[in-house]
Amino acid sequence: MGLDGAGPYPVLSSDPFLTIGDLMILFKFFDYRLSIQNICLATNLPVTVIANEMKVFIKEKIVAELYHTSADGMTSNKFYILQGEYRDDPDKYLELQKEIDLDLSKLYSAHTHAQADKVRKPT
Repeated sequence: MGLDGAGPYPVLSSDPFLTIGDLMILFKFFDYRLSIQNICLATNLPVTVIANEMKVFIKEKIVAELYHTSADGMTSNKFYILQGEYRDDPDKYLELQKEIDLDLSKLYSAHTHAQADKVRKPT
């Protein structure tokens, strides 16, 4: 999935989705504050896939979604941080890695099938 170390980004897993291990590598690389844009650039995954995967990480209480609004109130940026226990002990994710990666694999598979169905259906 990753850019194989090309450019400034770290090497990530070869899975076609964002694994917990990939997520932890990206958090460390981006100084423990991730945006959708950071993840897109580092993984080459579509925004819709990343957004759905981040919902899983939020549901599992691995990450929290925060917003930063400029002083003038004109712009707002969404970003993600690690939840407390994962921030304090980044290796804690190893306990849940297989289960959550399996869920993400299923999510990826469902997304891929939905995209294929759109292509097959005549308009």
